[in-house]
Amino acid sequence: MKLSCHKSCMALQHPDAGFSIYHLAIGEEFVLEQGANHHILFLMNGSVEINSEECNDFSLREKNMVLCYKDYDYRISATSASRIIVAYFSSLGGACDVSMLSQLYRRLGGSVNYEFTSIAFCEPMREFLDMMSRFLEDGIECKHLHYPSIQQMFVILRFYYPPKSLLKMFYNVMDNDLSFKTLVQNNRSKAKTLNELAALCGYDISTFNVVFRRHFKNITPYEWMQEHRSKEILHTLSTTTMPIGEIAEHFGFSNAGHLSLFCRKYLGDTPSKLRAKNKQKN
Repeated sequence: MKLSCHKSCMALQHPDAGFSIYHLAIGEEFVLEQGANHHILFLMNGSVEINSEECNDFSLREKNMVLCYKDYDYRISATSASRIIVAYFSSLGGACDVSMLSQLYRRLGGSVNYEFTSIAFCEPMREFLDMMSRFLEDGIECKHLHYPSIQQMFVILRFYYPPKSLLKMFYNVMDNDLSFKTLVQNNRSKAKTLNELAALCGYDISTFNVVFRRHFKNITPYEWMQEHRSKEILHTLSTTTMPIGEIAEHFGFSNAGHLSLFCRKYLGDTPSKLRAKNKQKN
């Protein structure tokens, strides 16, 4: 039985938030394409495998959920007969959800590492999804069901799941509110290597490289770090009398010789000559 609203309800006008349901036989698949919306996959029954730019052959177990970020394509393949509810939304729930995660992020200082991972259903979430499954099977497309239900889903997440688990799950979504560029800029001076910068920003190195390319155009993370590092070294040479050996140690070089090689490559001369040139110039 399919239940529908009167035409005046504009029942299908909920492009920014709502739910869909999929039934897959073993071997069947579908793709969540990158676009304006994030997706949460709720695996009600069965087992599926997920592949995308940020995960390979990820196995999602029954009664577990996972976030699929809007900037990637995700191929969902059934490894057994499966029933999946997909929630889609363009931003986090209410202001209280954003505020809670933002405050937690600031308190932890970016120490939570993002990873593509699943979270098991709690009892209130399972009950909510059973109800949504009934509505979706009956074909209810009314926006007055879908919009409030997305908000209800976020309320269940906020009250029944550990905040750290939510922050890890929604880390990429938080980029929209916390600004990935600001995050990188704020941590750049604390990191001597690209791996350290990725860790300070809360990412493993492979995911950091992907997210970085999305926000910084026409430059790799390594090139960006070296560019800023060379500017800081030149500024230190030009404005201080710090010995070359101490400068090398300060910027993470094993000795003054390695600093000299770096300066030749990125600044065109040795540290002592760069300092002399600036002194002569001034």
